[in-house]
Amino acid sequence: AYRWIGLQRDADGTVHLVHRFAESVAEAERDADRPRPAPGGRARLRIETVPGARCRFSYDLGDGDGGDGDPGDGPYPVPVGQEFAATPWRWVGALLGLFALAPADQGPAGTATFTRFRVGPH
Repeated sequence: AYRWIGLQRDADGTVHLVHRFAESVAEAERDADRPRPAPGGRARLRIETVPGARCRFSYDLGDGDGGDGDPGDGPYPVPVGQEFAATPWRWVGALLGLFALAPADQGPAGTATFTRFRVGPH
């Protein structure tokens, strides 16, 4: 089982923030929440983990929208999806990663720029 949050560029060039998951027996991943427009193509992503290995993703698109469509209202970061439990995966323990992908049929066509990856208390 896994979950991820990130940016996806569609074939027409529009960028969306997406939150996806797949259960251990699933054949494909599904949306955990509705995709959100990310017109700037940038996002600050966050995962908060609390005792009991309970996790929650949140985001900041830098657009002044607190997630309800009302620009300028904040607050940041905006929680997305439901809280979930970190569970063991293919390796021992839970896994946190940073990745970039291109569509499988397009070869090495994708790029991503990451400015910071930090792990620690907030």
